[in-house]
Amino acid sequence: MTKSRNLTVGRVGAGVVICGVLLGACSGGTGYHAAGPPMSGARKATSPIAATPGATSSPASFSPEPNSTWPPSTVSALAGPAVTFTGERVRAFAQVQSSTPMPLVVTRADFGDGSGIITFPATTCRADPVRPYGLVNSPPVSHRYARPGQHTIRIWARLGCGPDQPVQSDTAMVYAYRSAPLAAASWPRCQPGQLSAALASIGAATGHVGVQIVLRNVSAAPCHLYGFPGLQLFNASGVALPTVTHWGGSFLFPALSPHLVGLAPAQKASFDLAYVDIPIGNPPPPYQQACPAATTLAIIPPDDFTSLSITANISPCNGDLSVSPVVPGTTRIPFD
Repeated sequence: MTKSRNLTVGRVGAGVVICGVLLGACSGGTGYHAAGPPMSGARKATSPIAATPGATSSPASFSPEPNSTWPPSTVSALAGPAVTFTGERVRAFAQVQSSTPMPLVVTRADFGDGSGIITFPATTCRADPVRPYGLVNSPPVSHRYARPGQHTIRIWARLGCGPDQPVQSDTAMVYAYRSAPLAAASWPRCQPGQLSAALASIGAATGHVGVQIVLRNVSAAPCHLYGFPGLQLFNASGVALPTVTHWGGSFLFPALSPHLVGLAPAQKASFDLAYVDIPIGNPPPPYQQACPAATTLAIIPPDDFTSLSITANISPCNGDLSVSPVVPGTTRIPFD
């Protein structure tokens, strides 16, 4: 659920992370790199997470009929959250469409950051339960990224019991933003006078328009930002227009929870906003009446009461703006 506010002040909101995944009940243990069993100093694969609330208990051991085979299925790889920060846990798992329980286990994983392929040792064959929508999930495996950027995760999974069963693979994408330095928590909050702002287009689709607002620390001192900005639209005469901001995701960017962003001098941060510029109604009301044109956007940094303004020729219907939290750098919040 997104939060909506008539904002006169930037505030921190409880953003919702959309992962688009269903985590299954978990079993299994640690793993080792493809080069061999665990060695001193080798990186272990993390243990699976606990079952989701309301999920069935650990499935019973599975004993297939002798010489039985499973019908062909396509294994998909899923990972979440699709947008994360360095040092935070990302979980990946395999999934198949099935109306009945079946064994499905991740045998290897490459998290796409140069850390190598992790091999997971064979465990007791278990039939993983069917989840909502007729899906079977494998126990998940997890990873923490040290480097920011786009990462392609490849999952190898076995459908069925025994090493003679075929292994399938698929990929999923994850983007990791750089976490703030530890010192940033003690830096003062960024004030409007320390920041410059610029607007960049991020595209439009079916009446939805997106823009990115880039903030830059133009002062000589470091500062930090955390949360969602406040916004106010003004027309060409300087009259304030009705403005409602919705905290969370939109048609053009996914929801993301707030994270601390540290800005050293000259460093940049950004946030995305999206709106609809096609009036709704049958017949639709006059365009300018439904979607008044704004020429100026006032930006209130999170947890502040004063603002900085930029030129912004936009026409959001009813003054509705969906806005993301502030993120480090200028990479727009990507969908997976």
